[in-house]
Formats: sequence, C-alpha cells, structure tokens
Amino acid sequence: MVKMTILGIWSMALAVTAFGMFVYLMMALFVKEKKRRHIRPKPKYYAIDEMKKMVKDKNTTEEDIWGVVLALDEYHMIPEKQGNKVPKPAKEMLDMIFTLSAHNHMNDSMRQKMFALLAAKNPNYAADFAKARR
Repeated sequence: MVKMTILGIWSMALAVTAFGMFVYLMMALFVKEKKRRHIRPKPKYYAIDEMKKMVKDKNTTEEDIWGVVLALDEYHMIPEKQGNKVPKPAKEMLDMIFTLSAHNHMNDSMRQKMFALLAAKNPNYAADFAKARR
C-alpha cells in the first residue's frame, strides 16, 4: 500500500513537470513579444529668439518648421490670460505662432496638427487657435 502511494506521488510529480515543460515550449514557440510602441524622441530645444528667427526666415525647411512646433509644444508654455486680457509675453508668443502658421513651408495638415497640440497644452487659447484654423 505504501509503495503504491509513493509511486502515485512520483507519477503525479512527473506528470506536472512534463505538463509544465510542454506549456513552456508552446509559449516559446507561439507567443510573440508585443511590439514596442513608437516612442517619439524629445525634440531639439530652441530658445524663443531662435524660433522667431527661424519663423521669419523664408528658407526654413518643413522639417525645421515642424521641429519648432514640437519644441514649442514640449518646452514652452504660453502665459495664462489675466481675466480676458492677454499679457505682453503671451502676445509675442501668439504673434510668433500665427506667423509660423502662415509660413511658406507650413502645409494645412501641419497647421492643423500644430493648433491641436497647442490647444491641448494651452486650453485658455483654444478659441484663438480654433479661429486661426479656419
């Protein structure tokens, strides 16, 4: 009786081990790793003065223009409105943004994306950006 119990325990342990190895092999063969999401690299930092120069330059490329948009979104905040008034530093930034949207190398899809990014980050100015989209 004791021999049968020991034999039963050993056979059960062997069966569990074999099943575990089978599951491990099947997982290795058929389950693939999830693809990593595309992580957007941090854009190059541009100071406000550098951005103003690039915006005013007619020879700035589309890639450089989009780099300015990403840097503006990542590193710079437009100062909040004080009541209904826009402070002077905010006026300067908004002037640069609207000049940027009128640049020769800024196409419609880039303009739409830029205003969507900036409206999400600066909700106080969302109405101003919506007017500019038209």
